[in-house]
Amino acid sequence: MAAHHGSYRWGRGLIASRPDVRPLAELSWSDRETAGVKAATLGELSRAGFPVPEGFVLTTATQRHFLSANRLDEASPAEAILSAPFPDDLAETLLVVSREFGQATVAVRSSAVAEDLPDASFAGQYETVLDVRGSDAIGEAVKHCWASAAGERVHTYAGRSGEPAPSGVAVLIQRMVPADSAGVAFTADPLTGNRDDVVIEAVRGLGEKLVSGQSDGDQWVVRGSSATCRRSTEAALTSEQAVAVAVMARDVERHRGAPQDVEWAFSAAGELFLLQARPMTALVEAADWTPPVPGGWMRNFRFGEWLPDPVTTLFETWILPRIDRSLIATGARLTGIRSSGPTYVIVNGWCFANPAGRASTLGFMVQALAHLRVMRALALQFSRPAIADAMLVRPLERKWREDVLPRYRDLVASGEEVLASSNPAETVRFVDGVADLVGEYWSMFTFGGGSAWKLEAGLARFYRRHLWPVIGGSHQELLWGLDAPTARMQPHLVQSLDWVAPTLGDLAITAAVETDGSRTARLRASRIACESRCREALAGQKKLLRQFEELLDYAQHYAVLREEQCADLTLGWPVIRRAAIQLGEALRQRGAIDAAEDVFFLTLDELNTSLTQASSPSISTVVAGRRREWERRRKLTPPLVVGRLPGFFSRMLNDSLETMRVPTDAVSGAIHGLPASPGRARGPVRIIRGNEDFGKFRRGDILVTQAAMPAWTPLFMLAAAVITDTGTMAAHASLVAREVGIPAVVGTGDATDRLHDDQVVTVDGGAGLVEVEGRADTQTE
Repeated sequence: MAAHHGSYRWGRGLIASRPDVRPLAELSWSDRETAGVKAATLGELSRAGFPVPEGFVLTTATQRHFLSANRLDEASPAEAILSAPFPDDLAETLLVVSREFGQATVAVRSSAVAEDLPDASFAGQYETVLDVRGSDAIGEAVKHCWASAAGERVHTYAGRSGEPAPSGVAVLIQRMVPADSAGVAFTADPLTGNRDDVVIEAVRGLGEKLVSGQSDGDQWVVRGSSATCRRSTEAALTSEQAVAVAVMARDVERHRGAPQDVEWAFSAAGELFLLQARPMTALVEAADWTPPVPGGWMRNFRFGEWLPDPVTTLFETWILPRIDRSLIATGARLTGIRSSGPTYVIVNGWCFANPAGRASTLGFMVQALAHLRVMRALALQFSRPAIADAMLVRPLERKWREDVLPRYRDLVASGEEVLASSNPAETVRFVDGVADLVGEYWSMFTFGGGSAWKLEAGLARFYRRHLWPVIGGSHQELLWGLDAPTARMQPHLVQSLDWVAPTLGDLAITAAVETDGSRTARLRASRIACESRCREALAGQKKLLRQFEELLDYAQHYAVLREEQCADLTLGWPVIRRAAIQLGEALRQRGAIDAAEDVFFLTLDELNTSLTQASSPSISTVVAGRRREWERRRKLTPPLVVGRLPGFFSRMLNDSLETMRVPTDAVSGAIHGLPASPGRARGPVRIIRGNEDFGKFRRGDILVTQAAMPAWTPLFMLAAAVITDTGTMAAHASLVAREVGIPAVVGTGDATDRLHDDQVVTVDGGAGLVEVEGRADTQTE
């Protein structure tokens, strides 16, 4: 990198007579004990040719001299430091320094000895004073920097981080950059740990607006030479400037050998400056999302859609495989087609699913060809649902209603007696039985309620071709206000299929949600009006009208059926969760684990061994390690797909999804997802990751979550709109959003990472877009 115009010998004449003042460009990393880490870092980078503004450092010896002359020490109150005079020699030093800058303004910045280190940044805890001119003003700013070391912020930060409050503060005095734009660049995504991306936050003018929270700023992501604007509130950068910032940040990273947090600024003349660089602390470990077996696996499908967090050890080794084996066996009995199980993989703790399981595409197709009747029925769901319904789906719906659901209810009801016996062996057998029956139930769910998205896709394709050019709107209006059980809050509704998460009953959120009768009536009236418009548009086209009526009837029927089946899928969760905790309590009493709920971090083999042994050695250390790993994995942002889906399947899926999207103009920086419920709403974002966040949700907020589970229905009654990372048009979030009449965009992949609380967005549920805006009042159209 070519040397910056600031000469290495700038200010050289000062150093001979002022030994406690050092030109910034002469410093190196070895000077950090006297110049502080910030200044030593910038001095090293300046020597390496990076564009660092010129400056001087008053070393830690200067601070000690000032304190000693005033009979103070580093523990003295800030007020005493601020009111103390400079000794004559330091006053003269400040005068000489100010003359070096002439009429230019300077930035006066603290540079602590233990600041900006890989394991303790103390970022933002020390003072920085901007736009300073003249020796008197510089002197006051220097004292503010020294006083900040004794301030409450530093000591509070030290207490929270477990680090001792640093001693020794040098002061960096630099020429101010008249910033046209400024900000920070991270050479790894701070939320996902992805080392391929440089994430840039930018504002107009000084970067202080960004640091202080006065502005959300723009956000750019640069990968290689490609720059994408995720959020634009100030239009602070061009794509070319974003790439230039990323290139400089990557150069800093290479020079320092670790991911960096880099502060930068562009002058009004378009010159890029480096203002600060520090290691990124507490960086999420970059994750490898390669699946353990070949094939393509989806997070927003089947089990993956019901697991908004990584799975726990006991769920992964007991409940999940047991349900899956039963699901595969039931599907084989019903259709003759057996998936090559398991139908899921676990990658970094996250669950991804594929209906074909681990079979090759060719192997699955060979099975399919041997059962053409079933495959024909499934294919006809898109265009001739009556035939598919009669051949396969309706008989399975009857079996679910008349056989599987009653048996499930009876088995769950018997659980109270089993738990009362306190016999661990019986308790384990009971949980096995529930998991087996849930697998059978899920198979019915797959062919019944799981048909909803296919039937909707058929209706959407017809609407787009024959109705949208005439009446506009969205086919989703035809699914508004259906009589689905969305407001029936039951204690067995879950936040996650993983039984570590409390149910609504555990949270004491079991009262029926108050519904707005007028809203329900309005939605129903809107749906009926849309149906009438469609029929009027097709009047005189009897064949098309008959086809429309058939598609409409089945799409509406199976949308309601999916919610009915979804509502009772986890009927057994309260009792099997209590069973697991009861087993955990038995192990706690034996000394194997520290708390009953630690049982969720045991394997099934460990659980069985501990239950059958006369004495159980403690495995609390192992449990603690697994819990920490689970918490770490919760911070990851998994992709929607791992591996590679077959080309024909991806094309079919994408074609179906695009058919459902209302055409709209491209929006720069928008978040793209799947259109799930039509309409537009504007309001503040509220990120909800679990029941611990429920209390912060307010009426009119935009609900943003990884996956909106049935237990979260109360929030839909308050929300202006919904955005999810996972899900499809037939997901719970989609159907409930339509039932309550709010826009929804699902399957965005990473909205929970790209958005943040109180950020204002506009949600276009028909187009599947989320536009990021500034602050504004909530509006719904």
